[in-house]
Amino acid sequence: MKKSSIFKILTLFLTFVIFSCCSGCFLSFVAYTNEKELQEFLEIERQRKEQADALIPEVEGYTFEALPEVAFANQEDWESQGFLKGSNFFEKLNPFKTESEFTTLEDGARKITISLVNRIEGKEELTPLGYIIITPEQEEKYGSLFPDFGTYHFGIYDEQPVFFRFMKVLTKGWGYEGGGVYALFLVDFENHTLYYAGYSKGWIEAELNDNRLYNFHHMCFKLTKN
Repeated sequence: MKKSSIFKILTLFLTFVIFSCCSGCFLSFVAYTNEKELQEFLEIERQRKEQADALIPEVEGYTFEALPEVAFANQEDWESQGFLKGSNFFEKLNPFKTESEFTTLEDGARKITISLVNRIEGKEELTPLGYIIITPEQEEKYGSLFPDFGTYHFGIYDEQPVFFRFMKVLTKGWGYEGGGVYALFLVDFENHTLYYAGYSKGWIEAELNDNRLYNFHHMCFKLTKN
């Protein structure tokens, strides 16, 4: 075999070895980065759980739970225990279509007008159900931990209007997504007030126990009145 051919083979072999080693290092780095970010997120969740646990419900008697679907054998299992997955839970509480209008008042309070959407002769008409005022004091107390209003924020449970806000969803880097824990409020249209009734317990606990994050689409919810 010619020396030039041997040299080419050795060069290709050395290149392959170097590339393989570098690839292994890169994959290790990716795994380390993922694990590092995951632990950073889980630490955020621990802190948020401590803050949520420190909030005292203004209305007693409601148990709000959220567990990941992997905590159950199958759909039949979670439904037999009274849980519904993701949007199915909230849509059951709000089978009709509602629309909310948010207004910031001069004193910094937030006014939320909730209306029922009716379709009459092909046109949508709004029928106001009432409005609520979130005072600056309430916003400071609950809004920092539960800042977001989502698609599913109003419903009726046991003939009682209820309202939901949720934690900021955690997203970063390599696609981790979790958090978004929901807070439950009872609506008093007569006095235009919200009363905090607790948050969806079980969600963060499952993340900490399982060493992973769970997003909304993997969660099953249950609300009961004691």
